[in-house]
Amino acid sequence: MEKQICVLLVEDETSFADRLIIGLNQLNYKSIHVKTKDNAIAAVDKHDFDVILMDINLKQPDGEDNTDGLIAARHIGGQYQIPIIFLTTASTKKIVDDAYATPGMLSFLSKEDDPTLLNKNECNIPTEKGIEAIGYAIRSALKITKDQEIVIKQKVDRETSGKQRICIYLKGSTNTLEKVYLMDMTHARVEEGKLQIHVINNKRSPYIANISLAEFFKKTQHTEMFVQCHKHWAVNVSKVVEFNRTESWVKLEGNTKLKITDAYRASFYEKFETW
Repeated sequence: MEKQICVLLVEDETSFADRLIIGLNQLNYKSIHVKTKDNAIAAVDKHDFDVILMDINLKQPDGEDNTDGLIAARHIGGQYQIPIIFLTTASTKKIVDDAYATPGMLSFLSKEDDPTLLNKNECNIPTEKGIEAIGYAIRSALKITKDQEIVIKQKVDRETSGKQRICIYLKGSTNTLEKVYLMDMTHARVEEGKLQIHVINNKRSPYIANISLAEFFKKTQHTEMFVQCHKHWAVNVSKVVEFNRTESWVKLEGNTKLKITDAYRASFYEKFETW
């Protein structure tokens, strides 16, 4: 299998969806997120998905839960042959029976059957084990073996290998110019009028660049690797571990946490294909 797997995530809990999207990206799955029944149906009409992760209980504008996920799944399953994996916290017998009667339904994952799948201390976001369980469900749904998944990953890696080789020479703490690869940079930030380039697991970091942040973007825009989250900060998309749209922050590899300001929220979230 050569093409990258495309997943539709239908989930109304923003914090859960944001963390799962990052986890799916790390598993080399392309994902699109929607929150409502109508947006799910519209997305399937527009895109070619390999699998759907469908939350059964979707909140309405008035905050009330309902089973719109089942309604959307029945509509999609009746028109398209797309495997559907249900996600829910409300696993009553009726809901389970209705889910299994839905065309295209392949598996059913309760978010609360296994307490290790959710981080209760962080707004019920999925844990690494939870993301791996969902990844396993996707592989099972599409009958993808681990070996085939490696082939998919290698193809994605080849497509980005050109970006991985791009390097620049920056001044480190010893005042010598050192080679730094773009893929290794976590973020760039302006401090005291100087542009600092931060590199993960590098004792010489941060490096100093004799250009402005605007010039940095101009020189790297063809790679589409960086996105601004603040007037003085830019982050490497591939180094994002998680972000929170409610509290407006992003966490990077190396445990760096940065604020996402209002002016840059829309362009930041677009990088992660969220709706």
